[in-house]
Amino acid sequence: MNNVIKIKDWIRNNYHFVLIGVILLFVVFKFLFIEPDSEQMNMEDRSIHRETIETSIENKDKQELAKSSPEEKANKNVIVDVKGAVNFPNTYNMKTSDRVDDVLKKAQIKGNADITKINLSEKLKDQMYIYVPSQGEHVSSTMLNQPTENKIEVNINTGDKAEIEKLPDIGPNKAEAIVQYRETKGEFKTIEDLKKVKGFGEKTVESLKEYIVLD
Repeated sequence: MNNVIKIKDWIRNNYHFVLIGVILLFVVFKFLFIEPDSEQMNMEDRSIHRETIETSIENKDKQELAKSSPEEKANKNVIVDVKGAVNFPNTYNMKTSDRVDDVLKKAQIKGNADITKINLSEKLKDQMYIYVPSQGEHVSSTMLNQPTENKIEVNINTGDKAEIEKLPDIGPNKAEAIVQYRETKGEFKTIEDLKKVKGFGEKTVESLKEYIVLD
């Protein structure tokens, strides 16, 4: 009992030390148990904020890629064949975004070329065949701008009159002339032999070369 009284008297006389001790204990407790949790929360908040920013940037990049992808995917390589009144008749590697005018600039049309019937604004297709006529030359529209996969090919050594009439600008009379020549003179050795047939001049034969086979 005396010890309890002594302790109470000591506390009463030294209460300021007791108060300081309690405050110190509270500070230590707060530092050891509360502050780390707060720091962890701050770290989690920063991590969430960083993830939000990264997600936003990633979504923005995907949106930009989605905007440009259709055009990039559509812009494929194509091969176009250019013949006729051009300085450099050849096959050209182009893009599907290019126009007929673009490939003709590479082929360099001649001064006597007639491009009035050619659609210069048409976009290029793979295996496209473009024939540039000379001024005054009569050429079927099927010969101007077309994919070669749809191009007619006729064997003038074996084809009958109806089949030969499928050639551009070849009517019944010219088809009959080819058949008669073949029957009297024999098979055509070269396409140039067509010039021996009545009604077939140099320009006509030149325009038909892409459509005639002999084998």
